[in-house]
Amino acid sequence: MVESSTSLLTKLNFVDQNFNPDRDDDINHENEAVSSTTDGDTCSILIDGFCESKITETDVRDYFSNKDLSGGGTVKEIEFNTDEGWCVVVFTSSQAFNDVCIRRHKLKDHDMNVKAHGKKRQNVPEVKVISNLDEHKLAFITASNISKDVLQTHLSIFSAKIDWSSVKPDNRSLHIASNLTSDMKDFQKKARVWDKHIEKEVLQFFELLQIKEYKIDPNEWDLIKKSVHPVDVKDKERVMITTNENRFSIVVVGYRIPYKSLVNHINLLTNTVRVRERLENSEIRLLSAGKEMESIKNEHKSIKIVADLANGNIEYSGTAAIVASAKQRVSDTLKTKVTLIIPDIANERYQFFKRKSVQKELEKEFKDKGITCAVGFEKDNKIFIYALSKTEGEKAVNVVRASIAEVNVGKETPPGPLDKELQEVRKKKGDTVEVRRSDSKIIIYAIPLSTVEAIKDHINFFVRYPHGSVRCTAHFCTETGQSITTLLGDITDLDADVIVCSSDKHLKLGIGVGHDLVQKGGNQIQLECHTFLQSKQIKELNKDEIFCSSSGKLTNFRWIVHIPGEKWENVKESSEIDGKNNFIKLITSSLEKAEKKKSKSIAMPALCCGNNEYPVNKSTDWIVEALNEYLKRPGNKTNIRKIYLCDKNPSAVDNFVKKLKTYKYALVYNRDKQQI
Repeated sequence: MVESSTSLLTKLNFVDQNFNPDRDDDINHENEAVSSTTDGDTCSILIDGFCESKITETDVRDYFSNKDLSGGGTVKEIEFNTDEGWCVVVFTSSQAFNDVCIRRHKLKDHDMNVKAHGKKRQNVPEVKVISNLDEHKLAFITASNISKDVLQTHLSIFSAKIDWSSVKPDNRSLHIASNLTSDMKDFQKKARVWDKHIEKEVLQFFELLQIKEYKIDPNEWDLIKKSVHPVDVKDKERVMITTNENRFSIVVVGYRIPYKSLVNHINLLTNTVRVRERLENSEIRLLSAGKEMESIKNEHKSIKIVADLANGNIEYSGTAAIVASAKQRVSDTLKTKVTLIIPDIANERYQFFKRKSVQKELEKEFKDKGITCAVGFEKDNKIFIYALSKTEGEKAVNVVRASIAEVNVGKETPPGPLDKELQEVRKKKGDTVEVRRSDSKIIIYAIPLSTVEAIKDHINFFVRYPHGSVRCTAHFCTETGQSITTLLGDITDLDADVIVCSSDKHLKLGIGVGHDLVQKGGNQIQLECHTFLQSKQIKELNKDEIFCSSSGKLTNFRWIVHIPGEKWENVKESSEIDGKNNFIKLITSSLEKAEKKKSKSIAMPALCCGNNEYPVNKSTDWIVEALNEYLKRPGNKTNIRKIYLCDKNPSAVDNFVKKLKTYKYALVYNRDKQQI
């Protein structure tokens, strides 16, 4: 049994329970056989002039249907206009029309003005095209079998049928054909108003559908779309959701109850919200140290994430779906959290780490090394490391463990000057360094490792040379991890794998550093130089050639690299640029030779400033340039970790420091001139 249109409409909740398909124009669709007339024949009369009368449509119909009274006959239809006082009467035969027109007529004591009405018969309506319909509503109706059935049932009341095969949402139009036939009762009247009724009914039907379009920020589109797709639309016949990637929009269309339910759900994804989530102190600091929150904010420009360590929460604000995704990502990140414990920390060291300034240095060191972690302090002198992986945690533990160094102190070290020097170190570095002394050793706490090593080297040199024959002036740390230390004093007293010495092309070690090396290391050094030159055809070094000898009896060096010096006046006369390039080449060759010997440390003075008379600033500047070029060479992984630039001339040492400061080297520690 087919449901009535009223029943279907009622179920869809878009008509009143008192819906009546009959209209006040008295249209009904009972087919009735009537006498036919010839197409084009005039069978209607126009009656006017009875505005003030009480004549009704029934009176007119009864009168003109009575052949004896009016000469008329069967009346096919009447169009009656009471307000304007006229009506049109259509007869089924031209004979009745002719008989009426030749008579005078009086009805209810009112003379009626009757004349032929020149209106031809109404043709069967053609296809009605309703355009400019809402494309989303049209797409929904087309996809909903129930909606199509209801609309078709509704239009069938007016003898209309939708051509669903012609529906294309992009064209936004409906093609509706008429089922009217000329033999229907009141055909002329129905045909005249058919298209208006059809358009009115379709538009009213469309108005019953509710629709909402969400415009999405293009930066949020992918995630919002991903969140919307899993939405379970339980009643697809009564509500529909669509996404448009080109317009970055989401559209919901349907009938009131299911539509409202679905819109509420989408609102939960697209509304702007502010959410606070409570987290542990260590979790907030771990997230702040990591990259996940920044990554989320870079992906979704509209979201704001604020870590509130004081109140123990993280606040998210932005589109609900984005906030939900961000919270999930943070939760997933924290699931990988590991906790490592460094137990049994000496109380002095434990208290050192609890200083705010030290914790800042520690956080900076973690960041510089790309370690994501946070540090916590518990009772019993335990340090907790919180990280996002065990590997990260172990790296952080190593940084903490490397924060201590010891320097042994001999009895020959005068306590007064040493205490004064330690006090100066504390003054220079503030509370980011802790230096403690006992009778036999000095303990250093510092962050980062480069500072620990710099302070250790500084104090080591002071302890080793208690009478001040060698003193550190500055400590630098390079981006590739080397330390560069400038020293004032006798370079031959240092400990290094390699020392660089300048002489001349005949390798005569009679003056300067060469002389000191032979005095301390013995004539074997000079003999090796002589033997090497004798093996050469020209018996001398080329201007860009170096020679590496042993250190003889010296135990504080393993190798000596000899470079040939050229008189400065000859350099100036030929080309200073060529002289500089050759000088830098000699320094580079010295570093490469040290590298080949697998050396970890190298020392050099201001070369060629003695017998060769190079200006001090030229020598020191070119040495530092050569070092910088060597260390920054792509793919250069040198074994050299320590570089000592040492000279007896204070001006040379000052120039070394001045030039080093022009590069991106970290100045870890420097000593005031008046204290050297």
